[in-house]
Order: sequence, then structure tokens, then C-alpha cells
Amino acid sequence: NLSDEEKHQRTSQFMEITHSNDQNQAEQMLEWHNWAVDRAVNAFIIGDLTEPASYSRNLSNQRSLNINRTVDTNSESIEIDGRFNSRIIQRGNGPSAFSTIIGFPFWIIGKTISFMLRPISYFLIGGSVPKDCECAAESFILQFESAICKKNQNIFVPKFLRMSYKQAISKCFNEKKFLMVYLHSPLHEDTPSFCSVLSSQGMNDFLSNCEMIEIWGGSVWHGEAYSASISLKANRFPQTVLLLCNSPNQVQVMERFDGNVSLDAIIERSNIALAQFQVQMENARRVQREREQTRQLLNEQDAEYRAALEADRLVQQQKEREILIEKRAKEEEQRKAEEEITKQKERENYKKNRLAYLEENVGEEPRLGAGTTRIRLQLPSGAKLDRKFLKEETLESVAEFLELYLLRINSEIQRFGFSTNYPKRNF
Repeated sequence: NLSDEEKHQRTSQFMEITHSNDQNQAEQMLEWHNWAVDRAVNAFIIGDLTEPASYSRNLSNQRSLNINRTVDTNSESIEIDGRFNSRIIQRGNGPSAFSTIIGFPFWIIGKTISFMLRPISYFLIGGSVPKDCECAAESFILQFESAICKKNQNIFVPKFLRMSYKQAISKCFNEKKFLMVYLHSPLHEDTPSFCSVLSSQGMNDFLSNCEMIEIWGGSVWHGEAYSASISLKANRFPQTVLLLCNSPNQVQVMERFDGNVSLDAIIERSNIALAQFQVQMENARRVQREREQTRQLLNEQDAEYRAALEADRLVQQQKEREILIEKRAKEEEQRKAEEEITKQKERENYKKNRLAYLEENVGEEPRLGAGTTRIRLQLPSGAKLDRKFLKEETLESVAEFLELYLLRINSEIQRFGFSTNYPKRNF
């Protein structure tokens, strides 16, 4: 029984020797090999990533792997988390006795091998590690094109999706398409031959004519493609898997192509898988169409409802505007009436006060005598008015007399002037 500290030290040692960044995988490999660093490193280097037959554990403590196996055609449904770091436990034959015996020397020379592989790996993947999943996809496509074009100019590079693995799954789920995943292993001896198959005229015609398939590729030297190889249980490279995307986070393995498979086998087995899952895909598409129609109907109903609300709002706004205009008109009318009443009262008060003033100032008509003169006034109506005035009185006295006369008869004349017939003069 090892302490947690000893397990941590051996995990760090394993990761340093193998140049691995996956701590979960390191712990799993060590656990499978009873925490023996030499045997775990040996198994990792020779590519034996399966659980040894001799290894056993309590099923009640087994971690949830989010793998659901369907009944149909040995297909596999795999849950994919947001980081693509789920570990898939694979059962198979354990390492042979010979590999166990030679494990200890590998442990000794492990550091040397890791330092030797480091510059080679950097050279193969372009000298740097992609900063994210999308950059890794772009980097793989460029490497694939470069490697194939060096050997043959008349090639047809598959239209790999230039996006992350998770984005490719989400795209195929939304568009109800199948996803073909190619896991590229640069150092495998069958990789060049299989790349020629992928870039052949026949493969190009197959993918071009089959609009239901999208293809995504990645190098297992990159983190996301490596995690995808673990989650898809890739035991042999090059590895190609045809997937049915049940959700943005779940895929179902329809067909698997291990190693250097011929073009005819890929096309034949793909067509069989497509035909077998066609009903399921059509059902998914039907459900999606129904959802889109329902969503469109809801959007149209919502638009009509909002249009009706807007129309009602405009009608109500127009009514309120009309009511406001009518109210303001009434208020203006009432204000003018009040102003007119006020002005009328002011005119009446002025007339009353002016009449009293004039009656007091004008006085009685003087008697005819040497100190008086008679003046005849002719009004615009033609009426004539005679009155005697004292010689010392001015024209203002005549005006006051005439104003008094007009006020007494309630005449509308408010302004007037004086003029003589001969000689013609205006006053």
C-alpha cells in the first residue's frame, strides 16, 4: 500500500519519462500495473493502453465513465464533457511476459528517450504547440496538405472542418449530419498509405456526393485529438470513426475503421452504416423540422400579438391625443370667455368711471351771450349736435362734450376727430 505522496511522486515520474500531460491517464496506467513505473512506462511506449487481464478492482468503486452502449449493431454512445478529458476503460489482453521482463531497462533509458522524442515531436507538429483547439485543427490541415503534396501533386485533400472537435459535433448535431473523424498518428507506419486513401479521387467523390457526412481530422500529438482518441477507444492507428451526433455532448459510434483500410471497404461499410442509421437520422430531422415549425409558428404568433398590441397602443394613443386636444380646446375657449368677461367688466367700469368724470367736468351748457359761441357737430350718421361753449374753453372741452354724448347714447364710436368744411382743417 502506497501513500498518496508516493503515488504522486510515481505519477510525476511517469509523466516526466513519457512526456505526457494527462495526469488522469498516468494515474490509470500506474494503477493498472500496480504502481510499477517501469511496467507502466513500457506499456505506454509500446502502445498497449488497455487494461491488463490480471488487473481487477471493486466494481462498486468504479468511476462513472458516461458510456452508454446501445443494443443496435454493437454501436457505442459516448458522453463527451466540456474538456474532452473523460477516460475510457478498455478491456483487452495484458502485456506479455516478455514485455514485462524488458520493462525495467525502458525505465532506465526513459529520460533519454523522452529528450530524444521532444525535438522530433516539435519538428513533426510544426515546432510549437497550438494555443487552442481551433488552431490545432488548422495546424493539422496544413500538415496534412503539406505532407501529401510532397508525394503527389494530383491529390484531393478532404474538406476537413476547420474547427474544434466539440464544435464539429455541435455543427453536425444542429445540421443533422454524420461526422467522420480521422485520428492522425504521424509516426505510425500505415499512416502514409491511409492518407493516400483519404486524398484519393474516389474518397473525394464519395464525400462530395454524400452531403450527409462532414469530416474532421486531428493529430493525436495535439491535446484535443488525443483526448478524442481516448474517448472513442482508438486501439489502432490510423483510426477513422463514423459518428452519429445525438446531442452537442454525445456521439454514437456507427462504424469504425482500424488501421489502413482500403477505399472500397470504407465506402461499402459507410454506406451500410448510413443506410442502417438513416431512419434514426430522418426521425431526428423530422423532430427538428417540427421544432423549427413550432418555433416559427410561435414567433409568428408572437409577432402578430405584438403587432396587435402595437395597434391597440396606437389607437389608445390617438384617443388620448384627441381627448387631450379637445380638453385643451375647451380650456382655451373657457379662457377666452373668461378674458372676454373680464374685458367687458373692465370696459363697463371704465365707461362708468369716465361717464361720471365727464358729467362732473362738462357741466351745464352756458347761456347765450357775448362770452359764448355756438358749435354744430355733425356725426358720421348724419345727425347734428348743437351746443354753446364759453370763448375761453378749448377744443378739449368740445371733445369731452362729444364723448359724454356718445357714452350716454351707448355709441360704439370710441375714437373720433374734428374737421371744418371751409376752410378745410383737421384737428
